[in-house]
Amino acid sequence: QRAGQLALVVGREIARAVRAADEPLLFEHPRGARAPLDGVDAVVHLAAILTPEKTPELARRVNVGATLSLVEQMEASPTARRLVFASSHGIFGEVQDREPPLRVETPVTPSSDYGRQKLACEQAIRQSEL
Repeated sequence: QRAGQLALVVGREIARAVRAADEPLLFEHPRGARAPLDGVDAVVHLAAILTPEKTPELARRVNVGATLSLVEQMEASPTARRLVFASSHGIFGEVQDREPPLRVETPVTPSSDYGRQKLACEQAIRQSEL
């Protein structure tokens, strides 16, 4: 790859790899596999388990553990220095009584495990070297 190119992995390929390994996420693969970041400039992170109440331990591993692992791997990478992280409105908690629109400066008060996990990831990313 040339500098400035964004490496894309097709969703079907990821799904096939996950099914084959019977593991939820490449970044925390039990056999020690690492994210393929060689020559990658940026990562778009969209992976999450949206209903952590159903599988709390797995959700924490995927939603928080894998994100922290990815950040650590990116910090060690000489090229992968930009991360686009998809957070969630869940970090704001119950919003029915709030005046729209929600803004970056709106206080966060997550009321669900998912919102708390996304907020933990946001905080870790802000504290990282990325």
